[in-house]
Amino acid sequence: DERLADQVRTVRAIGVPVVMAHEIDPDRSGCEFSRFFATTPQDLVDNGLYKSLACTFHPGRHREARTSNCIGDGKQLTPSAHV
Repeated sequence: DERLADQVRTVRAIGVPVVMAHEIDPDRSGCEFSRFFATTPQDLVDNGLYKSLACTFHPGRHREARTSNCIGDGKQLTPSAHV
């Protein structure tokens, strides 16, 4: 959606901290990470949108702990050139 891409460009331009999250659980409409490279506007990819690692959400019993860990992960919350 171009509106989302425009929002991503805007927050990246002003340095808003962003958390990248990747859902892989097929029961929650998860997908392979490579899908993002096929669906993200090329300018965002080229400008480092995926430079930092995303928090990956696997199915199973550790999901809740991973969610808390991801949101509180200082590395994920530092300003960078990505959303």
